[in-house]
Amino acid sequence: MVYSIWARCTIHTDLLVSIDGKLLSPSGLYLDSIGRRREIKTGLIPGGYKGKYLRTSTGIIGERYIHRIVGGIFIPNPNNKPQINHRDKNEHNNSVENLEWVTGSENQLHSHKHIQITVVNGKRIFNAR
Repeated sequence: MVYSIWARCTIHTDLLVSIDGKLLSPSGLYLDSIGRRREIKTGLIPGGYKGKYLRTSTGIIGERYIHRIVGGIFIPNPNNKPQINHRDKNEHNNSVENLEWVTGSENQLHSHKHIQITVVNGKRIFNAR
């Protein structure tokens, strides 16, 4: 059996977040047939990233990116870098091993390193590698 590491979500303290980017439902809500918390489905939000609308007792907080939640909980950020980078450029892979804190310029540099330019019928096509 494979176990995962879970922590309380800092935005919505009744949710649990795993190191591989999964969310578990609030206690008492959305339980499965034997009373365990259910995994909460996430969707794609602007930018193509996985995310979820989260709400607290004060109302809707809004859309939150799963990679930012995972990074904020599990990845130390001693230099206070503002962005999270997906190392493998897969925006759906929100596991802690795939995420790192970066500056805006580091994020841009990383994206340019992983772009492949193909010319088709005289037009340049940009693809992530």
